[in-house]
Amino acid sequence: MTRRRTLALLLLPVAAFAQRRGRSGSQSGQKSTGQGGATPGELLARFTGTLKGVSRKEVLLEVSEDQQLVFRRVKQTRFYDGEKEAGEKSAPLGQPVVIEGRRELNGDLDAIHVIWNEPPKPQPER
Repeated sequence: MTRRRTLALLLLPVAAFAQRRGRSGSQSGQKSTGQGGATPGELLARFTGTLKGVSRKEVLLEVSEDQQLVFRRVKQTRFYDGEKEAGEKSAPLGQPVVIEGRRELNGDLDAIHVIWNEPPKPQPER
């Protein structure tokens, strides 16, 4: 019986140390985000349309006359006028915008970047 107690007392610190290992640096369960809120290497889908509304929780985008998309605003949601970050209050309702976002597992769309006055991309030379 004393052998079992001694063995248990010797293994207890080893088990406790093994549980703490690997958690140094950042908190577990959190993703490190890169510039603009997207995880490094994460691909974002681009949606173009007319900005119909911005609230504390949602961004409403009209992609055609009969189709509107509702995006959730998340911590990473940023608003840009061209390449400069701008406030949500300066978002031009009724104007064309691009929303870069991602679809969550439950089907919700998350808005990461809301961009208006986007500079044209250079065309590749032929």
